[in-house]
Formats: sequence, structure tokens, C-alpha cells
Amino acid sequence: MSDAPTSRRRRWPLVLVTLAVLAAGTLVLLGQAIDSVGVLPLSLRVDGEEVLHDLDLSALEPAQRLALASGLLLVALTLAVAVPLAVLITVGAALLLALLPLAAVAAAIALVLSPLALIAWLLWRALRPSPTMRP
Repeated sequence: MSDAPTSRRRRWPLVLVTLAVLAAGTLVLLGQAIDSVGVLPLSLRVDGEEVLHDLDLSALEPAQRLALASGLLLVALTLAVAVPLAVLITVGAALLLALLPLAAVAAAIALVLSPLALIAWLLWRALRPSPTMRP
């Protein structure tokens, strides 16, 4: 029994190192993807004045690329948690809404049949042979 908590404690550094390596690898891949994008045909106008024309991601400084890649990693991790959670909540709500009428019907049937169950129990008690007393 005492080996289980210590083995769990020993796994945490491995899990954290694995997650850090995966995050670093994803950042590197996102950085390469940002470099390969080149010029995006994006225009931004504020009050009729063009503020941005043809966004060039390859011209970003390394710190800006790291910030962009980190933001994209955060978005990916958020979506990896939010989408399954939204699906789970939706399916759970649908099941609850489907089972709620069934539970109401079962409760109504139990309420209607409860006097019959009481009569059956009373008849069984009245008609069963009496228990014999053992010395």
C-alpha cells in the first residue's frame, strides 16, 4: 500500500518533463509554420484610413514570433480542453432531458402501483405459514 503514493510522486517529474518537451516541440513547429506563411493578404482599416496592408509574418522579430507561437499554443490547448468539455456538457444535457420524462413516468407508475404492492405484501403476511418456534 505504501508503494502506490511514492510511485505517483515519482511520476510527476516525468509527466511535467514530457509536457514541457511537447510544448517546446509545438512551439518550434509553430515558429517554422509562421516563417513559412510569408505575406498574408490582410487589410485593416480604421475610420477609413488603412492601418495595415499585407501582413508579413516572416518579417517579425524572434521575440514577436515566440509571442505569436505561444499565443497559438495557448489557443490550441484551450480548444483541446473546451471542445470536448462542450461536447460532454451537451451530451449530458441531452441525456438528462431524455431521461427526465422517463423518470417522471416511472414515479407515477410506482405511485399508482404502491397500494397494490401493499395489498400483496399484507396478503403474503396473512397467508404464509407461521414460523415454528425452535427450542
